[in-house]
Amino acid sequence: MKKIRTLLVDDEQTLLHSLHFTLRRYGHEVTPVSEGITAKQVLETVHAHGTSFDLLITDIQLPGMDGIEIIDACKRLHARTSILVITAYGTADIIKKLAIKGVRNVLIKPFTTDELIKQVKQVLYDQKQ
Repeated sequence: MKKIRTLLVDDEQTLLHSLHFTLRRYGHEVTPVSEGITAKQVLETVHAHGTSFDLLITDIQLPGMDGIEIIDACKRLHARTSILVITAYGTADIIKKLAIKGVRNVLIKPFTTDELIKQVKQVLYDQKQ
């Protein structure tokens, strides 16, 4: 079975490690990153090698570069990558900005493992449609 290549971006180290472990358990090949600038560099490097991620999971509030900028870079470099936003700041303004960018899947922190996996399956299924 092909592993799902996932770029995971969150500055909360405990959450980053927990999500990394959970996603690996569900068959993902995870690249965990804790800063926005590093995430953009990873996206550029992977693109330069002619490959891409299947899934981007990113927080919005990040040091150096926010999640919206990461989403923009991902859409520019990896148009077919599915996107799931995880955030504690799910304000109407943020949700609207994400919707304009075509991002419909937002998971509000805190969330359970079951909620995460359900959203991941949904966003990956939606991308295949």
